[in-house]
Amino acid sequence: GALFLWMENIIVAVTGFFFGMGAVVGIYMLARARRQRMMREQLPEVIDHIARAVRSGQTVDQAINLVGDTSPQPLGIEFRRCAGQLNMGLSVDAAMKALSRRVVIPEMRLLASTFVVQRRAGGNLPSTLERLSKVIRDRISYYRQFRAATAGSRMSMIVVAVTAPAVALGMMIFKPEFFQQFF
Repeated sequence: GALFLWMENIIVAVTGFFFGMGAVVGIYMLARARRQRMMREQLPEVIDHIARAVRSGQTVDQAINLVGDTSPQPLGIEFRRCAGQLNMGLSVDAAMKALSRRVVIPEMRLLASTFVVQRRAGGNLPSTLERLSKVIRDRISYYRQFRAATAGSRMSMIVVAVTAPAVALGMMIFKPEFFQQFF
């Protein structure tokens, strides 16, 4: 709207509108990715905490409640919600499936599947959780190595992708007569 008032050109205003909406969506996507990355990095410690609590004699419900109370944000909030669902009478399987739907990272689906399989088949839950924690740590380590190895290529792609629209927008704003002749 400000570009339309300043330039009195509908094409510039529409382009500005789409860039503005794209910026809002981009900021939202970055915030979501940052939150998911924080959860992914907190998850191995949380799983170890649950394993230690179960090994010490607590039930799974008590361990999830303990993790919800002691874990940092943002994963602590999700486990507190899960503990609240368990206190309301929801089964561990249903509560963990709901948790994996709220926290959309593959590692959380692995944790939920671990609890579901353990409830149905039995087994040593603490050792299974410790192995899962190690697998998640290995996945995080591999992901970091992959990001470091491809950083230069990703930066080149961003520069190439942003240059043309930025030049076009600059020409639209500062040299509108050239841009109209271009079309």
